[in-house]
Amino acid sequence: MAKQISSDDYISYIALENDKVVGFIGLLKKLNGPYMILDMMQVSSECRGQGVGRQLFELGKAEAIKAGAQDLYISACSSEETIAFYRAMGSGLASIPIKELAEKEPYDLQMICPVIDCNRYSEMKLTENMIRWII
Repeated sequence: MAKQISSDDYISYIALENDKVVGFIGLLKKLNGPYMILDMMQVSSECRGQGVGRQLFELGKAEAIKAGAQDLYISACSSEETIAFYRAMGSGLASIPIKELAEKEPYDLQMICPVIDCNRYSEMKLTENMIRWII
């Protein structure tokens, strides 16, 4: 189950399993040019490989589409597992990194994931495991 938490500046989804948080994604609402910034994402180690991360990432893409963004921008931790995940989601290296983010996290890889070709997510219905919660 995922719940959405929203504020004036931030959109978050948390993935729940038996009322336990097993993952989350956080996005900045304000676009940076053509980008919606994926600020944070994590899936607990015991739930990796079960589609939790993919569902959260797809929710992030859907939010980017709704906001009019062309891409998700990701300042990704440089671990092999993290980079492999984002690449599997369709992300690649940003040709022109956002300077402030690159300077803030100099060891992160600056990546983008196109969302404009992901119209199937714009009408995505939340499954029983993806419940929207707005604050």
